[in-house]
Amino acid sequence: ASAGGNTGWGAAVVGATHRFQFTDINQNVHTATATQATTSAAAALQPARAHFGLAVTFSYIVNYATGYGDGTGAKTHSWPVYLMPNSQMVVIASPTSSPDDWTLKLFLYGQRYMRLVLYAWLASLGVVGIPLAVLKVREIQSDRRDLHRNE
Repeated sequence: ASAGGNTGWGAAVVGATHRFQFTDINQNVHTATATQATTSAAAALQPARAHFGLAVTFSYIVNYATGYGDGTGAKTHSWPVYLMPNSQMVVIASPTSSPDDWTLKLFLYGQRYMRLVLYAWLASLGVVGIPLAVLKVREIQSDRRDLHRNE
């Protein structure tokens, strides 16, 4: 399945429309849509970003698509990616007339994920390193016993 789909891309707001698919805790696949905040006279400095939540899920976003209307029709592009919850992504929609050239960049919150990566690295080092150290010590002990027997 694709998050882009064949349905219309129109939205009641100006700006990009984002579609994504995710699996909830009951293994049901959902397609959701989000739009960017628009600017107005009362909120002229709204950032060009969209925030959306996935409710209760343990999964990644499995398909992501973005698009916008430019007066001549919809310009859309889909990515079959696995996006992590609580991550930031940036769509570089350039050139605007060629959606196939658009790129998607993923940014993670550094502090939290670097700490998790460090813990995972240390755990894997322990899982691999401790048995290797035990085997090496046993080998050295065996070599010393053989050396004393041959003397």
